Amino acid sequence: MKSTLILNCILLAFFLFTSFHSKAQCDCDHTINPSSNLQVLNGDDFNYQPGDTFCLMGGQYNALRLINFKGTAEAPLTFINCDGAVNIVSDQYTGMQWRESAYVRVTGTGDENEEYGIKVSETPTGRVGISVTFLSTDFEIDHTEISGTGFAGIMAKTDPECNDDRTWRENFTMYNIIVRDNYIHDTGGEGMYLGGSFGYETTSKSCDGIDDPFAHFMVGTKVYNNYIEDTGWDGLQVSLGDETTEVYNNTIYGYGTSKENNHNAGIQLGSGCTGKFYNNKVIQKPDYALEDQTGIQIINALSGLTFFNNVVAYSGEFGIWIHLRFSDASIDLDKSYNFINNTIIEPGGNSGGNYGTGIFWNTCIPNGGDCRDYIKNYFANNIIVDPGINLDNSGFWKSAEEAFIDYNAKALRETAVKVTNLFARTTASGVNNLTADIKFADPSNDNYSILEGSTAIDAGTDVSSYGVSFDFNNGARPFGSGFDIGAFEFGATNQAPIASISVDKETINSGETVSLNGTASSDPDGSIIKYAWTVKSGPSSPTIQNADQASATVTINEPGEYVISLEVTDDLDASASDEITITVESAPLSVGDALNNPSLITSIYPNPTNFGIVNLELNKESGSLIDIEVFSITGASLFRNRITYIENNTQVNLSHLIQGEGSNMVMIMIKGDNDYAVERIILK
Repeated sequence: MKSTLILNCILLAFFLFTSFHSKAQCDCDHTINPSSNLQVLNGDDFNYQPGDTFCLMGGQYNALRLINFKGTAEAPLTFINCDGAVNIVSDQYTGMQWRESAYVRVTGTGDENEEYGIKVSETPTGRVGISVTFLSTDFEIDHTEISGTGFAGIMAKTDPECNDDRTWRENFTMYNIIVRDNYIHDTGGEGMYLGGSFGYETTSKSCDGIDDPFAHFMVGTKVYNNYIEDTGWDGLQVSLGDETTEVYNNTIYGYGTSKENNHNAGIQLGSGCTGKFYNNKVIQKPDYALEDQTGIQIINALSGLTFFNNVVAYSGEFGIWIHLRFSDASIDLDKSYNFINNTIIEPGGNSGGNYGTGIFWNTCIPNGGDCRDYIKNYFANNIIVDPGINLDNSGFWKSAEEAFIDYNAKALRETAVKVTNLFARTTASGVNNLTADIKFADPSNDNYSILEGSTAIDAGTDVSSYGVSFDFNNGARPFGSGFDIGAFEFGATNQAPIASISVDKETINSGETVSLNGTASSDPDGSIIKYAWTVKSGPSSPTIQNADQASATVTINEPGEYVISLEVTDDLDASASDEITITVESAPLSVGDALNNPSLITSIYPNPTNFGIVNLELNKESGSLIDIEVFSITGASLFRNRITYIENNTQVNLSHLIQGEGSNMVMIMIKGDNDYAVERIILK
């Protein structure tokens, strides 16, 4: 008992110290300072706990290599800028490289004056801005700005190594890579490079004397709310992601600036990937548009893939290009490849050539293989305007319609499932009646939402069974009498989420901690970007830890009822809230093996008292926590509380507890760290 009491006191002292220390250090548990040299930091050299915060102090860094930092799913480690922006400038290394690390958040939200508080503004040829590599997993990267890199802006993958079977597919999976709210621009390679490029069925990795290894799969990848501009190669590349992959609400403006063959797509979907790709805007700039260039390029994706609500404009050749080259063994023939409610503008029209289609579908195995017209597809509710090629009266098996959705073989056209797509062309004088009837809101500023009277309104097919229940602006579909065609639903509004709170206990003793768990459900048209916990009412104002996270904690010392609220906000600023009441009871005062120390109480006055307030003077430092319990002469507990002792200003109100007890005396027990004292109070 005595050892437990001492331990509790030590923990209390540690809490008080670290609370003060953290406040002085931007709520940091550890700090990392700028340096003109490469810093190699190993987690083994830090005395850290899951949930700790590492502050990157503002200033210029050369490069950071971080090894073996591991939080937990419930308590990830946070690396955040503090006291200004972090700027990494390196002429030799990757800006920030992570190795053998897990459950880490890298965030540039440490300074309210900096939208992107962590910046990488230069790396040499072949080097990355931020790299999550070599057996690292479960990472979140947000509010960073990356530019001037010799290769990719953000990369997350572990390449298989011949001499290390830990890196092989059968032994490693990369989970929960979340990349959101970043600004990536002017990179030498891809804006983002997520997942390996060593194949799904076959691998390009060659190892002498052993089986050639494959790259790992990715599970739980989410990429959203990023702005990517002027990337040397592809804007965003994802490979080997399973059905949980989601890429949404990203803007890619200008890509393939180096005009490198095979590396010039806005979004590149690599081998073995599937999932949902939606509400992305991919706009090519005229200076970078080339023949043989795509807005969205898909090679050897897995079935079940769904692209919807995307806007693709001015791609050099194809709006969306799909080629499935691997064998049927890798395809679930019961699932289709789905392209729904996309708006595609002028594919091929900016390259100066005479070719380019809205969507190109190719399932033919190269070098004379089967073209497999039985692989399922679904093209529904797409708007496609002004493809670069015109197949009117071509004299070939292709008709004028194949300029909008094209196929590598006639058999593929015959089995394609096309439903309520809207095709249009402009004329030399500007726009023909059909295009005018679509009524884009402001195409000169890349606004392809539709206005009242558009022929796209209510003209689409119900595609809710494919998970399409909202539009590009996260407004609910359908609005009106049916689904609209294209990425936008006229008149639709954002749906608010529904917030919900659960706690591990609703009644606690003073000094205990409550775990708060928040969820935001029924928000099919958006994603939650903000959690905000607050104490709305109560006898005191305890601090909520992790108040901006879905899960938080609060320790409450003073008895009473506390109303705690959670507000959640989605990416279109719709919000909802929930609240819960926590009842805090006075904790029983356990003396245990504590020492009786009469000198603990210096004075209690007035004593006698007329059922009123008494003042405490104790042999304790101001700021110490003390426990108080008042007993009747029969031993019944009348009052308990835990308070902070403030010298010359600590009072106890006894009137509401002792009147009518039928006695002219009570006993008050004061408990400090490891001692206690009892004093009688005379009532008159």
